[in-house]
Amino acid sequence: MTSRTLLYTGSILVTIISAVIGATALYFYQEWNLTALRDLSVFFLVFFVVALAVELVYIIAIRKGFKRFLYEERIKTKIEQNLIAIGACYKSETSNFYCLPRIKLDFENSIVVLQLEDVKIRKQIEAYKDQLSTALPDALTVKDYYISNTGNQFIIRFKDEANDKQRIYKSLGEYLKHIDYNDQLIMEVDEEHRISLLDYGHWAILGSTGSGKSYLAQLLLIQFVRKCFDVRIYDVKKSYAAFSDIVEDYETEPERIIKNLKQVAEEMRERQNNLADIMKTDPRALAVQYGYRPIVVFIEEYIGLKTLLDKEQTKTLENTIKEISVLARSVNISLFIVAQSSSVDIIDSAIKNNLNKIFLGHLASNISVSTFGTGVEVPLFSQIEKGYGYIQLDKVEQIKVPRVLFSVEELEQLTK
Repeated sequence: MTSRTLLYTGSILVTIISAVIGATALYFYQEWNLTALRDLSVFFLVFFVVALAVELVYIIAIRKGFKRFLYEERIKTKIEQNLIAIGACYKSETSNFYCLPRIKLDFENSIVVLQLEDVKIRKQIEAYKDQLSTALPDALTVKDYYISNTGNQFIIRFKDEANDKQRIYKSLGEYLKHIDYNDQLIMEVDEEHRISLLDYGHWAILGSTGSGKSYLAQLLLIQFVRKCFDVRIYDVKKSYAAFSDIVEDYETEPERIIKNLKQVAEEMRERQNNLADIMKTDPRALAVQYGYRPIVVFIEEYIGLKTLLDKEQTKTLENTIKEISVLARSVNISLFIVAQSSSVDIIDSAIKNNLNKIFLGHLASNISVSTFGTGVEVPLFSQIEKGYGYIQLDKVEQIKVPRVLFSVEELEQLTK
């Protein structure tokens, strides 16, 4: 038995005993008509009502209902069992009573916190933290676990798969208030994935028709316009016409797209030349630190673009993109390719290897291999909805792209 179970057991017993004593006293009062029995009955019955009310308020208001209460208690019981198994506890010599670290479940921030106020228990948890992290039920996917910097807490970060839904923003203004907290070179894919373009500069956004890939691209474009990036959109499908008046370069003609991409490559080389001496003394220097605006290039419907080009134009396109994908990140130029496939027939392998991948929609095994490579573990969804997909960083993780309800009129206000 632990202090938590002892507290709950004691609370329940006291409530039941008070009801029994009150009812018994009331019964004998009716039989014998003794004032002392009436007063005793009233006291214990009032005590029972108050105790029951306190317990119900605690469960319903504080612990968010009986179902949530029982679920959390089941998780705490499993964690306590693991703590006992690894010896992170103290056991009474005269009984089966265990003294354990205090456990706090925080579903709002998706964390479990164990208070480590004892050196022995902390050392045991440090030694067996991998085993302890497996205590959560299958519905909660463990994302990370660690001892806090102060050493007085063991923290397990989790993802609640059952309640992890797409975030919905009812207006563009609501979405902008959310993303405005991010640094300039941080892009947000969903609630969980805020990604630095310094570390992951170039991207392929992939998925079948209707999967939400163009919608994700639009959300990223909104972020980059909001952060005053130099945004270039090359869009033979004309999917982003609403952005044409608020970005620096919007082109739909294949020949001009190639010409403008070559200009991006020229600007990249110019930045490299101008910053060459600075980079010699400070390899971590950023172009944005020296007055250059970050540039982001979106190529929509890459497959459609290639089908409109002849062999020589296709070669020029691929060579230009290849150069940008290899060299541009160091001078704060990022490339995004939106396409329905990542096969080598569509995206040259030399380009593909320099792109981080996002895939939206149902991921068949052959598509998984062509997108993320062989031997890569992919956490599949039990049910796919529009905007659900996968992102490849250090490993492949699930994403749920938020829905933002906005109008063209709101979009036009981005730069005003």
